[in-house]
Amino acid sequence: MTRKNQGLLFGLASYIQWGFLSLFWKLLAGVSAYNTFSWRIVFTVVTMLVYALVAKQNTRFKEELVELWQDKKVLLRMLLASFLIAANWLIYIYAVGHGQATQASLGYYIMPIVSILFALVFLRESLNRSMWLAVALAFIGVLFLVVNTGKLPIVSLGLALSFGFYGLIKKGVKLSSDVAMLVESGFLLPFVAIYLIFFSPE
Repeated sequence: MTRKNQGLLFGLASYIQWGFLSLFWKLLAGVSAYNTFSWRIVFTVVTMLVYALVAKQNTRFKEELVELWQDKKVLLRMLLASFLIAANWLIYIYAVGHGQATQASLGYYIMPIVSILFALVFLRESLNRSMWLAVALAFIGVLFLVVNTGKLPIVSLGLALSFGFYGLIKKGVKLSSDVAMLVESGFLLPFVAIYLIFFSPE
């Protein structure tokens, strides 16, 4: 299987998983979205550290973390990325738990269009005719869904823009996905720990 086909397969699997994950967040509707988000961060950090030890990746993790620490520009980009993905996760968890799953889903329909727009504007990438046609059809479909909502989909735009800027900032960051996940969650850990200890209602 070519890398392109592998990418398409992994992308499809990710979106299917996202769909089923919504059912899980819905089961937690009675829990504060901030609590759910905070514990997600805590267990992400724990999970990635355990994974590094069990899979004997701790040396690679350490090397990438040291390299990241030495590059302050990339470190700042990762810090900004962590807050953007935090906003995305929190909006999504809140929306699904408060009966706005449709708006949340619409956000992830809008997100690819936002990413393409950012690539064209900020990264100076180009599209061929077939790509432009695909984008145009997707835009028409999304526009139809937005009009049918009858109001400005704030949740959808929040999800699409936060993830779009997240992807843009991460462009060119040479961290493994597992290390990046640990770094992003690690940046957020002190904030969620303070919330859970001093401000959590549950």
